[in-house]
Amino acid sequence: MENFAGYFVWVDFAASWCGPCTRQAPLISKLEDVVGEDVLFLTLLTSAAEPTSQATVGTAAAWAKRYRLNPYLVVAGHERARTIPQHILFSPLGQTLYHAIGYHTDVQIRATLAQHMNRWNRLHPEVSFSE
Repeated sequence: MENFAGYFVWVDFAASWCGPCTRQAPLISKLEDVVGEDVLFLTLLTSAAEPTSQATVGTAAAWAKRYRLNPYLVVAGHERARTIPQHILFSPLGQTLYHAIGYHTDVQIRATLAQHMNRWNRLHPEVSFSE
């Protein structure tokens, strides 16, 4: 997570065979446009076409293109998440602020982001990442 220091990062664990993941990906794309300045949305593909197949760079590129996601923020993961979709929100310092399993609507994601980001910013007013 050190590559994303200074940003809130929402990690979405997904796979192309996962129905809820494919329904949620377009929501992530829209959220990138709405709150993308404040939050980086990272998609980690846990497998390819089948649960036992390894995700690849090609899998990640196809997912990014299909759902109009930032291709630099869609990666093939080597970790296997047993239950997906799965979500983790990290603070600008890399602390886990939120972790949940299951489909999230855009309203749920936005509310979760607002709640945890506001709380973190209140507790860490001295942290500044401006240059």
